[in-house]
Amino acid sequence: MKKRRYILILSLIFISCGKSYDIDKESLELSYKIDHGFEIYQLDVTEFDSENIPKEYEQTSIVHCVPNNHPSTERFDKVVPKKTAELYRDSWKKQREIAERNGNKIDDKTNDKDMDLFIKTELARDSIMKKYFPFEPDDEIYFNKENENYWWRTGNYTSEDLKEFPHKFKDEVWYKIEFSNQSCYTDDFFFKFEKNGTIKTNHKEGNCGAAW
Repeated sequence: MKKRRYILILSLIFISCGKSYDIDKESLELSYKIDHGFEIYQLDVTEFDSENIPKEYEQTSIVHCVPNNHPSTERFDKVVPKKTAELYRDSWKKQREIAERNGNKIDDKTNDKDMDLFIKTELARDSIMKKYFPFEPDDEIYFNKENENYWWRTGNYTSEDLKEFPHKFKDEVWYKIEFSNQSCYTDDFFFKFEKNGTIKTNHKEGNCGAAW
């Protein structure tokens, strides 16, 4: 396995696997356009490791950042016409039925008829999402104003999607941004705003997979 380098840049930009993060109270800047969401935690840190990364801590989730194409149930029902929403949910039901008929998996052993129907329902659902919830990934997420392609959520999919960031960062408190996606990628970015105006940050890289 290729050895990864951990590089600390004093300008508060941390680079890992070709990716970097920079943050202040107005926005989070990334060196890439993020096509999935992330979660922000407030930490109560009791121990740091040799690289000054919080090692032992209790964390409290304060907010999720979600792409426009991952709407909450409430926002979905507000935007999508009733009949179209029924078609969308019916496609999920059909796919579950297909999976159950095939041992709860879809692979090269799935019969052609079921595979064609599975793909057809997937495409139908994707077309609905693209029409009503278009999404273009950005490389900067704002805390001080609305984001065109992202929303904030303080709970699960049954919670309300918020345009405005629903939290005020506290000074002298450690936070963690956890990036993850469906490929089981996880990446942690720690930061703390100090009273003198400086920002402490640190990055604990995850698995640099194909998803990024």
